[in-house]
Amino acid sequence: MKEKILVILAVIVCLGTLAFLPDFINSIGTSEKNLLSYDIEMSKVSAGYRSVMAVTDDVAAILHYNNDKTDYDFSVYVNYPGFDFGYHFRTGGSISDIETGVAVLSNIHEEGTILLSLNKPQVSRIEIYGAEAQIIGIDENEPFVVIVPSKFEFKIFDINNNETLYRPL
Repeated sequence: MKEKILVILAVIVCLGTLAFLPDFINSIGTSEKNLLSYDIEMSKVSAGYRSVMAVTDDVAAILHYNNDKTDYDFSVYVNYPGFDFGYHFRTGGSISDIETGVAVLSNIHEEGTILLSLNKPQVSRIEIYGAEAQIIGIDENEPFVVIVPSKFEFKIFDINNNETLYRPL
């Protein structure tokens, strides 16, 4: 009788452990290699959606969108310093600036500025100014995610070489 009770308790503990496994994995972090698949699973991204991602050693951002760019979702992950195993979910969802312009998320754990867009303003390049100037070419017809290093300034330009205005969030 005692053996039967111990077996039942062991099964309950194992099932409970499996139920909390995703939260446990996020508490220890997700590796860069597994980040996209992890985010698709956790965000319950619909089949057929496309994804674009940018990753640094400190932060990662992912934008999922459907073919006609009418529905989207984003996620931001932070890789904390010290004893850690990867990236941890920080924020996500949808922001109207992503759909209509360029969403600029600054001060994400002081690890830089994240630019996300479905690219309706047809951004063609981003100029980053810091220790060295850098120009990032963007396909004006495709959504994008760019991470600008902390304390760097940037300008966003459309296909007509006009500077695109944005609202920092």
